[in-house]
Amino acid sequence: MATLTLGPLTVYDYGLAVTLSALVALLVAGTQMKHSGIKPGTLSWFALLAIPLGLLFARLGYCLIRYGWFFQQGIGWFFRLTDGGFVLYGTLLGCMIAALCTARITGQNAGTLMDTLAAPAALMIALCRLAEGLVGEGYGWDVEEWFTEGSGMSLFCLEDAGMFCFFPLAHYNESYYSWYWAVNVAEAAIALVIFVIILRSRCKRPGNKAATFLLMYAAMQALGESMRQDSVLRWGFVRVSQVLSAVAVAAVLLYWCIIARPGSTKAMVRSWVLTLMCMLIVIAMEFGVEKKIVFLEWLPVSCCYLIMWLDCIGMIFSVLAMRKSTEE
Repeated sequence: MATLTLGPLTVYDYGLAVTLSALVALLVAGTQMKHSGIKPGTLSWFALLAIPLGLLFARLGYCLIRYGWFFQQGIGWFFRLTDGGFVLYGTLLGCMIAALCTARITGQNAGTLMDTLAAPAALMIALCRLAEGLVGEGYGWDVEEWFTEGSGMSLFCLEDAGMFCFFPLAHYNESYYSWYWAVNVAEAAIALVIFVIILRSRCKRPGNKAATFLLMYAAMQALGESMRQDSVLRWGFVRVSQVLSAVAVAAVLLYWCIIARPGSTKAMVRSWVLTLMCMLIVIAMEFGVEKKIVFLEWLPVSCCYLIMWLDCIGMIFSVLAMRKSTEE
């Protein structure tokens, strides 16, 4: 990781990139607040609360996930922020709490405030995903291996995969002299698409835009996390971020079921059934990628990812169908 020393202060390029990403997101949030009629000074309160709370919950989430390792390191490691170790969902939770506190302090509707922060959050995620390349994270399968005959990854084989070996499609690993798929760039592109969608969307009920952002990000992250081959957090062979994504999708659906108009029982049942079916398919495809299900061993990894991608989009629409019942 490249560093810049300014007297007693050491600046890391990744830390600088994340800081700049946060500043860009706050600037966009300020513009959104002006257009939404949010009171002046609200952004200052939010930034004052979101920065420490975002860091706190991101760190706390990592320590809880790796509690055994954390206890071996000692409590002092919690405060060594330059060692890395953060969870993005923890950051989102911290920022959500900061928005709720800001709304309470400024006497505004929390849902309206979080709606103005949804698009900037997607933009910050996109920029932070791109920054992961600075620390050698965000890579997927070896490109050459992907197209090798008998690897069980691609539908077709290539003697020379050089046409795919360039940034932004792939990252070059100097240690192994190989090119790996740039998954972080794909995740950044997805986050930018979500940013545009949320920016242009119109929701009648306060809070629905923020919930839609969380739904879209969580559903698509189930795919992004599966494609990663870097230092992802795991419980055994289970990828933690995929579990958290499923919880986030279920939480959004539950929220919309709670605030839905009376008489929406059929829509609720349909949304839950379709969403659970989509989650089961994602799980099956994850096992297919890992070649842990015998009857799916014939299915190439690329097909598993394609099915998973279509399924994640289906999950989004199955939950969004419930949103209509909250705005009618």
